[in-house]
Amino acid sequence: MKNLRSKKLQARQFSEEREQRKNNPPRVKKIHVKRVGDFAQIHLDGSQLKFGEFIPQAFLNESPIIVAKHNNEILIVEADKNFFKPGNNELKVVLDDHSVVKLNLE
Repeated sequence: MKNLRSKKLQARQFSEEREQRKNNPPRVKKIHVKRVGDFAQIHLDGSQLKFGEFIPQAFLNESPIIVAKHNNEILIVEADKNFFKPGNNELKVVLDDHSVVKLNLE
């Protein structure tokens, strides 16, 4: 019985967080890429990029990359230059349990 109450509480909390995120969605306003040695830094500038205490995860062409900086207005990820392929590259950032940003980089 105790486990059932706990699961219901978690489900309610998850639904409330999803609704809060829906009302405050992330917005990416500007993107720029900067070379730093053998790495590329990808800067995302925007708003609502941070939600709660979730630590974002980032992927370039399905390979995990480093999240170097993350706050409400800025997200900086770093990727080894070997992770890039000719043509389009997909950057996917899981900001939290409710938001994923997908971008195609050329």
